[in-house]
Amino acid sequence: MSQFRSDASLNDEITRGGTRFRFDGAKWKRLGQNFDTTAIAEEVAAAIGGGGGGGGGTGAYHGHIEIVSNKDYTLDVSSPVERTITDFYVIAATGGCTAELKGTNGSISTVTVSTTGVTGSLSNTTLPEGGTLELGMTGAEECNDLKFSVRYSQ
Repeated sequence: MSQFRSDASLNDEITRGGTRFRFDGAKWKRLGQNFDTTAIAEEVAAAIGGGGGGGGGTGAYHGHIEIVSNKDYTLDVSSPVERTITDFYVIAATGGCTAELKGTNGSISTVTVSTTGVTGSLSNTTLPEGGTLELGMTGAEECNDLKFSVRYSQ
């Protein structure tokens, strides 16, 4: 079996033997070449935890908001596949505001942001294909220099 490395910041890209592959929703591509063979698609999909060449594995939404406002920040306007939210972490230079992670099906987690960081308890974690994901901020006058990470599996 070949050695694969999944790039956590690019959920549809992998590296194999120093060569980058990107899944475009139908097939794996390398530097302008298409790999239509089932064997390569299955080998790549198995290496990153997916099935049938459709991609899988884990990824994350990361962000940094220097001046926080009382509003909803869109993290994903239309998820390309169904995802399960597995972790929500927030930290700020000054804390006290409230961060709510919201999916198409409602609230996923709500936390009071602190300067030491906080991991939210999760519920309602399924983000359906085509679903939206937002970070809602309230009490923003209490926070600045906010950083967040939302991890998922698919």
